[in-house]
Amino acid sequence: MQPSPGASPLATTSFQFTATLYYSNGQKQVGQTSSGGLQWSTDEPALVTVNNGLVTAVATDSPTATADVIATDNGSSGSAVVTVTNQGNLVVGVN
Repeated sequence: MQPSPGASPLATTSFQFTATLYYSNGQKQVGQTSSGGLQWSTDEPALVTVNNGLVTAVATDSPTATADVIATDNGSSGSAVVTVTNQGNLVVGVN
């Protein structure tokens, strides 16, 4: 999972991610699979919302807080960590 092409770490209120998936035979699929089951989620829905890879920050009471953004398909997943500031900014860096 990665930020969309051409993106770099930055502070913003929303950010578009893309997922690159590979089947067990090595065939690359981008954004979807033959089963059409790509799902986006977060472990911290109070900090960020995720809609088709578009991650939007929600302000936090802490100076900063982190959330995992997760793309899942057919039991396989990838994730990225984003940081949310108390101003409602999203600082993006991929792990």
